[in-house]
Amino acid sequence: MTTIIKIYADWCMYCNLMSPEWDKMKDLLEKKNMNNKPDILEIESQNIGMLDVFNKNHKGTDVKLNKYPTIAKYENGKVQYYNDERTANNMLNWILKKPSKYTMKKHKKHNKKHNKKHKTKRKNSTSKN
Repeated sequence: MTTIIKIYADWCMYCNLMSPEWDKMKDLLEKKNMNNKPDILEIESQNIGMLDVFNKNHKGTDVKLNKYPTIAKYENGKVQYYNDERTANNMLNWILKKPSKYTMKKHKKHNKKHNKKHKTKRKNSTSKN
């Protein structure tokens, strides 16, 4: 079973900015026709002890609070942290394992750099012969 974990603080400006998008994402997720919808666990900073309870109930798990807000996915005994734009569609795509436009753009840019670098190496190695 997959669990999506949001750790937030009421006083945190970034948490408050993300809140409407988070709620929209939950609505979109609820409307999805899925067999195994993930559980959503929201932990407010005053109840941070719930994180310890979650980690104890899922042996070997160590979900950590990195910053406010922290969004994590617990699936098949592994924890993955969300590092994309905090929009409803991007968060939903991450949950459903679909790359967002931001991730695709970042990936294309990386591939372009990588290919350019290797082209230069190949040119240099062939020109020596």
